[in-house]
Order: sequence, then C-alpha cells, then structure tokens
Amino acid sequence: MWSMVVVAMMAGLVGYYIMPAQRSIVVMEDMKARELADNMCIYRAAVVDYFTTNDHLLNTSVPIGTLTLPDWSTGSAMSLWANYRGGDGTIYIYPTDLPPVNIVFDVLQLSRGSYSVGVYRAADNSLYSPVDGTRVTYAALGSVSVPDGAPVWLAARK
Repeated sequence: MWSMVVVAMMAGLVGYYIMPAQRSIVVMEDMKARELADNMCIYRAAVVDYFTTNDHLLNTSVPIGTLTLPDWSTGSAMSLWANYRGGDGTIYIYPTDLPPVNIVFDVLQLSRGSYSVGVYRAADNSLYSPVDGTRVTYAALGSVSVPDGAPVWLAARK
C-alpha cells in the first residue's frame, strides 16, 4: 500500500516539475511565430511599396536588397521571405523554406482574418484558406518555387 502512495507522489512531483518546462516551450514557440509573422508583414509592406512605385513590372520578383526596409528590421529574419508579382498584378509573399513554427494563425491576426492569407498546396497549385476552408487555384508562378504547406500572403499595389 505504501509503495502505491510513494509511486503516486513521485509521479505527481515529476509532473509538477515537467509542466512549467513544457509551458515555457509553448510560450517560446508562440513568441517565435509572432516574430516571424511580424517580419513577414514588414517585408510584405516593403514589397507592396516597391511594386506601387514600379507598377509596370509584372511576372517578376524583387530582390531583398532593392527593398526599402526599416532600419530596425533584422536582415537575417527578412531573408526568409520571397515575393513574386504575377501577370495580373497579384503579389505573392511566401517563405523560401517552411518556417520552424506554424505562423498561419499569427499572419491571419495581422491581416485581420483576411481571405488573402492561405496555405500553399503544391499538388494543385492552390491556396487553402484557413478562414473558411475554400481552396483557390492559381496559375503557375513562373519559375518560383513555393514550399508545400507554406503560408502565403497575397497583396496588391496601393
């Protein structure tokens, strides 16, 4: 009987000490997701500004060195993002590799639940909307390679 009590007490103590560490991991992942979504938002604004000024450019991407980014934005974090402007003027902002954490919810918050945020599916070249579950198929984006499952944030020039 006493051995059962001791085992129960030990299990309770182990759980007590493990749970705060687990919560810390979740909090850190949430902070990383928010930071990456913020960086995507800053990058998106710079790309939109560029294509607004250079409205004649279609079916192309703009290199990060050409963009006017805020001085306080971190260059290494910005290098995760890429862009493409299609023939119809739609601007695609996406990561070059899948982010280390899921940022779709954070991007949706920044976009105020916009339908312009989606998850790319390479199998059918479509964006899945986490807002309402619809799937929109897009024309191929030239030689652009968007990672399967990557968050994509659409934009248009101002």
